[in-house]
Amino acid sequence: MNRTRTERSPNDAPPSGNAIAPIRVALVCAIRPGVGGPEILIARRPVGSPLAGLWEFPGGKVEQGESVEAAARREALEEVGLEVAELKPLIRVRHTYPHAEIELHAFLGPATIRRGIPAGEAGAPACRWVPVGELRDYAWPAANAPILDALDTWEAAAGRHWTRSAS
Repeated sequence: MNRTRTERSPNDAPPSGNAIAPIRVALVCAIRPGVGGPEILIARRPVGSPLAGLWEFPGGKVEQGESVEAAARREALEEVGLEVAELKPLIRVRHTYPHAEIELHAFLGPATIRRGIPAGEAGAPACRWVPVGELRDYAWPAANAPILDALDTWEAAAGRHWTRSAS
């Protein structure tokens, strides 16, 4: 059974009352201007991992004593070589999969590539920049549905400022 609960305000503390706290994961919805509007970096989950082959936003587990924002910055740099300035909380999602309960903390921010996207390196995810309006054309883990909804809302409100002219 898959269950999803969303909250709009990230909280660094695990929920109380649960015998086992969910796995806390920090995600970065890295933005860059695109010709048709903003583009977001996505990565394909590697073979051999849970939910292999599905698409996700760069991120990873929050380490003990680390804030979710610090984890988001660290993971974006480690996974795909991105430095993200001005991270803003987008949404917090709690979801139960058969194999684990997770709490996703999604952040939104402009990206600067520090060492290129390591799409061809062994063990590195396949990455691509995708217009916000095309994100639903990709297969995502169930927990990501509320994040996609939040990005649609963000694009409708502020995304028009992330358009670049065609060269």
